[in-house]
Amino acid sequence: MDPVTLGKHLKVLVSYDAETQRRIIDNSINAGWQGLFPLKGNGSTKRPHREAPTTEELEAREAARARQ
Repeated sequence: MDPVTLGKHLKVLVSYDAETQRRIIDNSINAGWQGLFPLKGNGSTKRPHREAPTTEELEAREAARARQ
């Protein structure tokens, strides 16, 4: 995994408690996904202190910064 992708994944995980982080990672592995995505529905054991941006939002922000 390249450093940029790793940074994006860490930004998604940082606002969740450790148990929810584990569940997000497990969910992605079990689904065969190549990214990490917040759990949908009532899958979180603890709500994040702030809503974590989605991978798409992070990519859009980075693309906007690159255009500047």
